[in-house]
Amino acid sequence: MSLLIEYYTEALLNLLHGSHDMIETENESLRERVADLEKKVLEQGDEIVCLRSTLADVLRRLNQFESRGGPIPENRIPVRNGSVVHRVLLQNNHIQSSPQYKDSPSSMKKYQGSVSDLASRDPLRRAASYASSLPQRRVVHYQSTGSLHSDSPSSNSVSPVPTSPSPTHTPTPPPPQRATPAGTGRTTPTQKHSAPQRPTSVGNLSLAKRWSSTGDFHNVGITSPQSAMATASRLATKSLFNLYMRPQQHHPSLKHGKKPTPVHSTEIRTSISPSSAVELNTTSALANYATEKTMEVQTRDASFNEEEGSVRIFLRGRPIVLYAPSELAESYDLNKVTTPPQTRLKLEWVTLDSPDSYGYRGRDGRSNLYLLPTGEMVYFVAAAVVLYNVEEQSQRHYLGHTDDVKCLAIHPNKLIVASGQTAGHDRREGRSWKFNPPPDRTAPEADQWPHIRVWNSVSLHTLSVIGIGEFERSICCLSFSKADGGTLLCAVDEAPDHNISVWDWQKGERGQKITETKCSSDTVVAAEFHPLDRTCIVTCGKSHISFWTLDAGGTLYKRMGVFESRDKPKYVTCLAFTETGDVISGDSNGNVIIWGRGTNTISKLIKNVHEGSVFSVCVMKEGQIITGGGKDGRLKQYDAQFNDTGLETQVPEHLGSVRVVSEGRGSQLLVGTTKNCILIGSLEVGLSPTVLGHTDELWGLAVHPSLPQFLTAGHDRLVHLWDSMSHSVVWSKDIAEQAQSAAFSLDGSVIIVGCTSGKWLVMDSETREVYSMHTDGGEPIQVTDKVIFSPSDWCPEVARFSPDGGFLALGSRDNNIYVYQVSEEARKYSRVGRCSGHSSFITHLDWSADSQFLQSNSGDYELLYWNASLCRQITQSSELRDVEWASNTCTLTFNTIGIWPEGADGTDVNQSERSHDARLLATADDFGKVKLYSYPAAYPKSLCHTYGGHSSHVTNVGFLHDDSRLISTGGRDTSVMQWMLV
Repeated sequence: MSLLIEYYTEALLNLLHGSHDMIETENESLRERVADLEKKVLEQGDEIVCLRSTLADVLRRLNQFESRGGPIPENRIPVRNGSVVHRVLLQNNHIQSSPQYKDSPSSMKKYQGSVSDLASRDPLRRAASYASSLPQRRVVHYQSTGSLHSDSPSSNSVSPVPTSPSPTHTPTPPPPQRATPAGTGRTTPTQKHSAPQRPTSVGNLSLAKRWSSTGDFHNVGITSPQSAMATASRLATKSLFNLYMRPQQHHPSLKHGKKPTPVHSTEIRTSISPSSAVELNTTSALANYATEKTMEVQTRDASFNEEEGSVRIFLRGRPIVLYAPSELAESYDLNKVTTPPQTRLKLEWVTLDSPDSYGYRGRDGRSNLYLLPTGEMVYFVAAAVVLYNVEEQSQRHYLGHTDDVKCLAIHPNKLIVASGQTAGHDRREGRSWKFNPPPDRTAPEADQWPHIRVWNSVSLHTLSVIGIGEFERSICCLSFSKADGGTLLCAVDEAPDHNISVWDWQKGERGQKITETKCSSDTVVAAEFHPLDRTCIVTCGKSHISFWTLDAGGTLYKRMGVFESRDKPKYVTCLAFTETGDVISGDSNGNVIIWGRGTNTISKLIKNVHEGSVFSVCVMKEGQIITGGGKDGRLKQYDAQFNDTGLETQVPEHLGSVRVVSEGRGSQLLVGTTKNCILIGSLEVGLSPTVLGHTDELWGLAVHPSLPQFLTAGHDRLVHLWDSMSHSVVWSKDIAEQAQSAAFSLDGSVIIVGCTSGKWLVMDSETREVYSMHTDGGEPIQVTDKVIFSPSDWCPEVARFSPDGGFLALGSRDNNIYVYQVSEEARKYSRVGRCSGHSSFITHLDWSADSQFLQSNSGDYELLYWNASLCRQITQSSELRDVEWASNTCTLTFNTIGIWPEGADGTDVNQSERSHDARLLATADDFGKVKLYSYPAAYPKSLCHTYGGHSSHVTNVGFLHDDSRLISTGGRDTSVMQWMLV
């Protein structure tokens, strides 16, 4: 009987093992099929783009045919200036010019019917504005010889024609144009500036307008099959995919959230040269991604009316007419290229960023603050790694990353640093980048993929770039091996399985991966090599701590930590090691656990060390153990035998709770808090803040009119006054309201702070005393792409004092501008009136130099002018073409035409600022870039210098009173960056 039972037991076991093997095989097969399907979807996406491009071409030709009312000549496509281009077909790498259709009535009827059927089935529905949203033009492209690592200027426009000769196509003489109907005062789009069609009637002569357009072009001859293929690819990039996907990309609920950033043909992708990482390099707009669907670098579709002296541009399909000053009207040329300024920017100072970004973030509390032998603290802010010397009050910056840095590791020699980043601005979609690697992993654009950079902290030279195309998500944990001198590097990927990999980082410029395996399906917050055992790695996170062994064959084996009958914590939040090799862990229960060396069992448990989670454990050189609590904000000391010494200190509540503790010089401690403060001190003497920052969206920025100071105000309810020379906070105040805007009075003695609740405060700039609080307006709540406001019916979006100090203008979210008379040394405000006329919220406004007029922009791309004393709109915009403006914060003016790249929708540029000497123009955009132009940027082809550093949208920029420095503020990264003009 027993033999029978054993027989059936063994049979059942074999059956179970067989079924497990079958399931694993099927799962592996399923993964491979999913990966294959992802690749096929990407390949088919390219085909869909081409098909949509072809459909766009057919619809465009149909529009032309309907507007002309006659057949289109064979092999010719009419364009704006009346010239024609031949359709190029590529067959077997040979170029043929073939007819698109025949001129016979039957064939034309058939052609019309097929296109009509196609148009009727078009789910995208051709609208009346189709012609304006898909311009009938193409631009000649020239290959850029610049590198993304070079200092060449960037541009929002097409490059100037190279000096070397290139073959050109002589256009066929244009067909006769139809005369303009009498009394319309309009011309057809095909009229060309050099040969306008003038009406014969004298009465109509004055109504005729002459237009020059950036849509005019010449076809470039093709000399090789390769160039032919490149040209054909460029001619097929005007697809309906980009055209009709924009409304989704710019939906208010997606703005500044987790949406994929729209790719513009002129957007700069910054890749900093490792050899010159001390300074932000500028990049060339023509050196763009090789993998982008659209590779055109074009000038915004603009046209110039010589008679009126006005330029017409389009933002999101809306025509905007901008009048040139009289001195420029006669000589204005749309094709003129404005050179970038000789002045450049150098990053001088950076404040800390938000805990919800990638600084001291949330509950995982991993180590991200260290002290180097150079006396510098090293930490990361947005896409920059900051090296801060407290004694010398100086900063250096490693700027090799293209997006948020998420983790740091220090080599045992204390000189080499490894930093891991998330995917770049255009690579944040929720999919695997491991299965979608870049075509060329050595190309500059490949740096947009998640990767690790190993660099020298003294020279800031990049030693190795590891893992491009190897990580599915961001890198969340890094650690150098310690027992062997740092030859290995461990990394944890934020993939669903949180893969752990080990790299020989010194092999080649890209390193060599030794092994990779699944770490945990739950969150992993820390990974550390054991300091005494080369083959041991410890990881921890949600509901687990794991002990890994790396064998000689490069395989990782895992043992889970055993909590036995003790309460298993929800999170194991931090790791440290004793001098004897024992592992110390802190957890969300407030306990500290000691794990014996070489084991996965608990050797000692210290309960209730802190109220709430233990976010950091630091082992000092003398053996003392410092623990930091997140909820109680306390620091406690234990001796080497884990006995409480009784020494402890409390972090002030307004500075936040403890997030990370690191060893400083001697007995000093470095403490990072949840409110972006870095404190220095000891348990005996106490802690003092050395770095302060904001913790929420930062929009308010005001520069002192006569001192090297500036003010920042954010949604964290804090207002900081900064000294730009000492890089320190002069004072800080919690105003109990989310701040949106700020302004200094003429003499700098008074500050105006606008809040999202609809209130605006009058404060003393020295004592922080609030003189008064005001509220205006009565419109319902408005939700926009910048921020969602809670109970607020009026919000001062922008505040500006007049140049003579006698008036204050407040631009509101209720579509109005409120004007106040200022008296009693800017302490009393009497309302003059309300400027009504905008159809959307006010975004920017400027005063004229004589304090008589206002110009303002709104959320629907309007530029309106006002008589400030009467609060009346001036409808004849041309009358103010020669007015001198005291500032140029309005992003949509004649002097800022060049800041708008092709494809911009009107919200991509958040702010512009003119220098006080009127030589420079700085802009802040949605792609984390600060750009520097020569002022005025009045031509579509305006070149600029482009600088990265922010990891999200840049909300504001401002020049100091002497134009020696530029200040920029970040949105979600909440950082403040100070740039030196050199």
